[in-house]
Amino acid sequence: MSNGVKSAELITKFIKIYPSLPFLVLVLKQFLLQRDLNEVFTGGISSYSLILLTVSFLQLHPRYNASQPSSNLGVLLIEFFELYGRHFNYLKTGIRVRDGGAYIAKEEVQKDMTDGYRPSLLCIEDPLNPSNDIGRSSYGALNVKQAFEYAYLVLSHAVNSQNQAFFSKNNSVIGRIVRVTDEVVQYRRWMQKSFPVLTVSAASPLAGSSGRTYASVANTLSQSSQHIANG
Repeated sequence: MSNGVKSAELITKFIKIYPSLPFLVLVLKQFLLQRDLNEVFTGGISSYSLILLTVSFLQLHPRYNASQPSSNLGVLLIEFFELYGRHFNYLKTGIRVRDGGAYIAKEEVQKDMTDGYRPSLLCIEDPLNPSNDIGRSSYGALNVKQAFEYAYLVLSHAVNSQNQAFFSKNNSVIGRIVRVTDEVVQYRRWMQKSFPVLTVSAASPLAGSSGRTYASVANTLSQSSQHIANG
C-alpha cells in the first residue's frame, strides 16, 4: 500500500477522533492561501503539514473537551494561532502525532533520521516513517509563524469584551483575517446555482458527528467573545 493511501487513511482516522479537525483546517488553509503560504514552493507549508499541526494541537490541548463535537471552533482557532504564533519553540521542539502525540526534542528526532539529515525549523515527524521530517521543505516556516501571530493578535483584540463597542455586530470577526472578495461571493453564487448543494452524509468522515459546515466556523467565531470573557 502506498504512503499516499496510508496517509489518507490516517487522516480519516484523525477526523473521526477530532470532529473539529476538517473545519479548522479549512479556515487555516484559506488563511494561508491568501498570504501565499499554503504551498512549500512559495515559502509556506503543505496541506499535510497543516493537518498534522492541527492534529497535534488537538491531541495535546489542555482542555479535555477540546476534541469534542461541541467544542467552540472560534476559541480553538484563536488558541491554535496563539500556540503556533507565540508559544511554540520552533528552534528546539519537534512534533509527533503517533502514539497519542507528544512534543519531542529535536535531538531525539535526529536519532531516527538517515543520510545526514537534520531536523528542520518546522520539525514534524512523519507518523508513517519516523525517519522523515514532513516539514523539511518548509523553508519559510518563520513567515507562517509570523502570520499565525498576526492572526492571534487581530482576533484576540476583536473578541475582547472591552473592544466590542468599536465593532459593528454585523461584521464578521473571521473576516478580519480571511478576506471574502466580491469575486468569491459571485463565484459561490454561480456554484450554488450550477451545482445544487448536496447534504453531507452523517457517516462521511468530513461530516464528523457535529453536522457543522464551513460557514458555521465563522458564526462560531463571531460568538466566541462572550465565551472568552466568561472564562
